[in-house]
Formats: sequence, C-alpha cells, structure tokens
Amino acid sequence: RVIVAGGGCAKPIQPEHNAANSWSTTATNTVTGSSIDASKKPLDQQSKDNLLQQQMKEMTLPIRELDLFLSEICSNGVPVDYIPGLYDPTNANWPQRPIHECLVPNANMFTTMLYRSPNPYEACVGNKVLLGSDGLNILDLRCYLGQIKEDVDVDAMDTTGDDTVKNGKKVGEVEAVPTIKALQTSLEYNHLVPTGPCNVPTFPFEVHDPFVIEYAPHVYFCGNCESFETKLIDIHVNDGGDEDTGASTKVQQVRLICIPSFVRTGQAVLLNLKSLECNVIEFDDVVLDVDDIDGVHDEKKME
Repeated sequence: RVIVAGGGCAKPIQPEHNAANSWSTTATNTVTGSSIDASKKPLDQQSKDNLLQQQMKEMTLPIRELDLFLSEICSNGVPVDYIPGLYDPTNANWPQRPIHECLVPNANMFTTMLYRSPNPYEACVGNKVLLGSDGLNILDLRCYLGQIKEDVDVDAMDTTGDDTVKNGKKVGEVEAVPTIKALQTSLEYNHLVPTGPCNVPTFPFEVHDPFVIEYAPHVYFCGNCESFETKLIDIHVNDGGDEDTGASTKVQQVRLICIPSFVRTGQAVLLNLKSLECNVIEFDDVVLDVDDIDGVHDEKKME
C-alpha cells in the first residue's frame, strides 16, 4: 500500500531506484489530502469581472490536474482512496465530506477503483484497520504539547547567579514535541481531534462523538508532515471475554506513521500490511516550489 500526502501530487511522476517495482506491485494507494493548494499570488484588482475570472481559473486548474492524476492511476488497475484536506473543495468543518464526484469526472468513471473517502479516514484492508487524516488535527495538537529542550544542562549554572538561567538558556525552555509524539498522544487520548471545536472546526454532536477512537487501529497515520517518522507501539486493548471469565486485555501492535508532504519532499510511504513494516520511496522529477508552499502554510505553523 502506497500512501501519498500533500499538494503537488497531481503531477506526472516517475519513481527512482526500486520505487518503480514497489509502485507496480501496490494493492492500494491512499492520497491523504491537500492535493489542491491555495494560491498566494496577488489577485488582479482591475475589476470585479477580472477578479472573479482569475479566482475561478486558479481554483479549477488544480482540480483538473487532480482529476487527471487520479484517473491515470485508476486506469492502471490500482485502487485509490482519496482523503480531502485543508484546501480541497469540501466543507471546512470536520468530519469533512468526500469531494463531489462532479469535480473528478474522469477518475469517477472508474467506479470500482476510486474511493472518495471522508476526512478523517477509516478502512479495513487485508484484515488491518487503518485510521488517519490529512494531518491538520495533529498539527494543531502540537501547538499545545511541549517538551524541555534536550540540550539544556540543568546541572550547570550560569555565572550570573540567576537561578532561572542555565547554560545561557532559561530553565524550562520548551520546544514543540515531534509530530510522531503528538500522533501517539492523540491515540492515547482515544480521540482524533482533541483540540476541536475550539481550534479545529468540528460539527457539534449532542449524543455521539464520531472522533472518539473506540477500537484500536493497526495503523494510525497523519499526512502532510515535514518529514517521515514512524514508530511501532504496543497498546493494551479489551478483547471482550464472557460473563464467567470477565473482560481481559491483550497487547496489540499499532504502527504510527507521519507521512511527509509530497510536494515538499517528493516522498511517499510504502506500507506492508502483513508485517506493518513501512519505508519511504522517492520520486526524482517532482517539481518543488517550496517558497510558494511556505507562504501558504506559514499561518499553520506554531509560533
């Protein structure tokens, strides 16, 4: 299973090294959102007509490219699960609905190959439960999680005699936790969107919260990360039991995966559903415009 994340994947790509063989033997591809990026180019202010025309052009071109990209993969007999992201044409509140079929008419012709999934995403493939999202929930959660910087020596005092300064740094100086740690924290909370609805917009639910993780997945992932990270953890889950023996727990392995943004890194993640082993595959001819991307996503970075 190949998992791709991030805008720019709607471009023709050719793998390098052994990635071509991996791609050709892949059972399913998952695109984890943000394939359509917001433009930061200044709009023409000459008239309302020109402004509207330019806005429509900038909006429709990436959608057409996405449609061609998805249809090309589906035409080769490889199923695709598409998860909408931050700038994709769907509702803003979580859970996000699948993109409408009229936006991808060519790809939608392959009815058995394209699955337009919601965000967050859950599926059972090869008796393995996969759970994840485009990554916005984990990115926002990192804003509220911190850790003491490792390079602070708490035993060495500064010569100024100020107890709040050690080695030229303030005691207790914190930094954002790694994305993989935030992903694990979300799983430990048993909640997909711990910061919603205050930060991540979510629909209000009175009776049932759809973001509660009721069953432990085998794979828990988030997309559009700065770099690839993975971790295999053991968690204790309730295996039911009966009235006589009572409920008992068992240890289940969960593969955590931070999928790098494809447009930034040119990388995708190859996951073996049998062994839960995963590794990165790279593509050598991806056009990266990192400056434009950084300008779009600056507002989502933690201060």
